Amino acid sequence: MKISTLKQQTRQAQPTNPKSETSFWNKDISFKSKFANKEKAAFYQQLHVLIEAGVDIDSALGHLIAQTPLKQTKELIVELRTSLQKGSSIHEAMDKTKKFSNYEIYSIKIGEGSGRLLEVLENLAEYFEEKIAQRRDVISAISYPILIINAAIGAVFFMIFFIIPVFEGVFSRFGGELPFLTRKVIDISLFFRENISILFVILLTLIFALKRLLKGDKFYGLSEGVWLKIPIIGTFAYQSVMAKFANSMSLLLGAKVPLASALEMNISMFRSPVLKSTIQKSIGDLIKGRTYSESIEKSSFFDNNFKTFIKIGEESSRMEFFFKKLSKDYRTAMKHQTAILNTVLEPILIIVLGAIVGVILISMYLPMFEISTQMSFPE
Repeated sequence: MKISTLKQQTRQAQPTNPKSETSFWNKDISFKSKFANKEKAAFYQQLHVLIEAGVDIDSALGHLIAQTPLKQTKELIVELRTSLQKGSSIHEAMDKTKKFSNYEIYSIKIGEGSGRLLEVLENLAEYFEEKIAQRRDVISAISYPILIINAAIGAVFFMIFFIIPVFEGVFSRFGGELPFLTRKVIDISLFFRENISILFVILLTLIFALKRLLKGDKFYGLSEGVWLKIPIIGTFAYQSVMAKFANSMSLLLGAKVPLASALEMNISMFRSPVLKSTIQKSIGDLIKGRTYSESIEKSSFFDNNFKTFIKIGEESSRMEFFFKKLSKDYRTAMKHQTAILNTVLEPILIIVLGAIVGVILISMYLPMFEISTQMSFPE
């Protein structure tokens, strides 16, 4: 949807003071601080409603600027509107800000090129609403376990720095050889007490390095094969990627874009090296005359449900319908994974952390049990 005639169509006063830029995570469907998923869901939903009502894109953005209370959100919309008034398309304006993810930019580009912008805006709004609900469910699932973890860590450190040294002094007065478990726990306690500053610096360095590495595509590619195999979390991540892939393919095929071209457009939308390489291989196979279902048949990345639906879609010439069905199925499965996380995570953490505390307590009382059994009492 090029806005090349906006200057002639409307000479409304442009919003003033487009000062600072809002800081965003240029990651897949994620924003920093003050422009969170909640604001994004509202932005796409309101834009969808206004355009569906017949309001042109420039006026629609003007309405959003007037009614948006958040300063950073307002400045972002001002920046978008200014680019549009200079002749940019919507996806070009979004790209120029360097604040939107590839998924959003290419989704809007698909909507503009296919004449299905309203559907794309509605899909993005629904996606962010689902993200909000998923985040709320995940927070609900992990809030109690996090409380337990913090309490357990506090208890363990209290034992290491205060309780174990007291027992260590008592044991030294008794003399004799301590049980193996007790010696090891005391050694660990001594190590932490003597190196706490160094360990703290190392921990901060590792956290900082990990955050830097996660931003790089190379490390992401190397780690993808590992974290996708993690139970529940890996499944959730896989379903998230596949839901977006299936949705974008549905939109493109619905706009009569050739299958090979639709796949090629998806390469730039995702970080997953495995998905990208699979798509590239499929494009090559399509050029050679193979069907898409034949191309992905031996792929270990796609699950059997995906392969089955694609094969049926090709045979019935309803690829768009089955991609859309797959997208909904993956999103439903994500909700199920969140429920599993809520059910499984809490008892596992309680058991693990309870075991750690239990080992420490047993190791401290074990010498006392041995001493009591060796003592002889007069009859």
